[in-house]
Amino acid sequence: MSQIYLYFHIDKTKGILYHYYVLKKQKRGRFIVKKSKFVKTVAVITAVLSSFGTLTTYASDETPVSEDILNNVAFDDIKCYEIDQDIADKVNQSVTQITRKTKKTPLESSSVAERDWTVYDDEYCLTTMTESEKAYYQRLENTSVSYISDDTLNATQLFADYGFNQYITKGTTYSDLGLSQDEATMVARWFLNNNAQYYFYNREILYSNQDVYIVCYDDMADGEKRAEITNQMFTTIDSWLTTINDGNKTTYQKIETANDLICDEVDYDFNDYDQSLYSPVILKTTVCAGYSRLMSVLMNGSGVPTSVLTGNNHAWNTVRFGDGKYYGVDVTWNDSIGRRRLFGCSNENMKQFDTMGEHTRKTDFARFEPAGEDTDYNPNFLTAPKISVAPVSNNVERISWDTVDNATHYRCEVASDNTFKNIVTSKTTTATTFTAKGLSANTSYYVRVRAFIIHSDGSRTYSSFGKKTFLTTVTLSNPVVTLEPVSDTSFKITWKKVPNATNYRCFIATDSKFKNVIINKTTSAKSFTPTELTSGKTYYVKVRAFVTRPNGNRIYSGYSETLSIRL
Repeated sequence: MSQIYLYFHIDKTKGILYHYYVLKKQKRGRFIVKKSKFVKTVAVITAVLSSFGTLTTYASDETPVSEDILNNVAFDDIKCYEIDQDIADKVNQSVTQITRKTKKTPLESSSVAERDWTVYDDEYCLTTMTESEKAYYQRLENTSVSYISDDTLNATQLFADYGFNQYITKGTTYSDLGLSQDEATMVARWFLNNNAQYYFYNREILYSNQDVYIVCYDDMADGEKRAEITNQMFTTIDSWLTTINDGNKTTYQKIETANDLICDEVDYDFNDYDQSLYSPVILKTTVCAGYSRLMSVLMNGSGVPTSVLTGNNHAWNTVRFGDGKYYGVDVTWNDSIGRRRLFGCSNENMKQFDTMGEHTRKTDFARFEPAGEDTDYNPNFLTAPKISVAPVSNNVERISWDTVDNATHYRCEVASDNTFKNIVTSKTTTATTFTAKGLSANTSYYVRVRAFIIHSDGSRTYSSFGKKTFLTTVTLSNPVVTLEPVSDTSFKITWKKVPNATNYRCFIATDSKFKNVIINKTTSAKSFTPTELTSGKTYYVKVRAFVTRPNGNRIYSGYSETLSIRL
């Protein structure tokens, strides 16, 4: 039997039920809310609903929402509490003392696996923050990295005579950056929402007129215990990231894989850590806060920028799809109502199943959030491939392009003209490389690639072409030279033709190191005869070949063996 909650909103002046709310806890634990107006017969509604499950009713002449049931919230806003500066000074002193006392040697510590902890957040916000806000964001990150990576660093307990009983981080100073308290706590709140890797933070912030302190879960305050949890959590996360990135997946496929993996691995339910990444990874149960945080970590960890958004008692994600734009994805609701129901949605279509403004964005963080789109993501949208060309050998070039989201095939064409009327080689492939053979050396070619989808009915959707011009590679061997005397004042230099070479440079010097070059001759012939030399003198000779590229650059061979002749 399901648990059903019925809320009556009564108009006392008319003595009728004005409207009612029904909250039914479904398989995954998400409450589905239904609302109806002008229902006069409470008894009939109660009888009907009782047949579907255990019924609890509440009545109010003011609001249909009862704290008795809504004390478990799906997304808990971060609470900020101000503390006096004298208390903050004592806290800072306590942090220093406790850190000094608890510092251990590396041999006594349980190490945290090294990694870059900054890859799990979307840095879009840094493009819209002021310089002072960005500087403070970086300070918060530095503080957080120190607590997750150093198992000797314990959080500090505030004692009851301070008016609090929590474990907190060291203070992160904002006052020297010219930020107000509201500005500093705003950045800190955004930071906590979008840096789920620091799972040991709960949803509370303390602040003075100089510093911000983040509250930690009590049983994650100890550095060594936190290190054990961190290693356990990120061993699991690493295995999930391997699944998401396995194979040559497109951005769309990565998002699909992450969405489905979370739906498979996690169930909806409340628990003491349901606002933390700890709940979906270790406990395998969470609420929307945990769903959205895990999606953010997996996507950003896979190179797909993703932020957490918040609405009325709800959290979801905005994800940058393959077209470079941000769209809504709600893994929590996809786990309950269908895995692609809220997937790649516009801002408006994210609200299609709302009953209480769940996907109406709060304005608190509007400046830090990607704006989203007016239309849903088009899964048939194809970007033009970006092309690169690398030589393999003479007359052979490897053409590569990036993977295009949603594409099933690619068409690559190489032509000798930029209008592609004279195509010299081409290929249709599912791969992202093509080796073009049989090209002419030292020649300009034009390549274009476009992606396309072959639909189930045989029809095709094409992208525009990505284009590039390239010159084929040419490698020149060193000339083989012979010398033959002609007279007392002349000799003939002869060399064999070097394949692909168009010209040769011949150097004649009176010393073997060619510091005193007396003749420097460029020729397209295969021989050169210098005259009017000095009888009885020794001369040194070397030759190299070269070819002039269509772009005007020259490619040279190495020098021939140095030969000498005495006239």
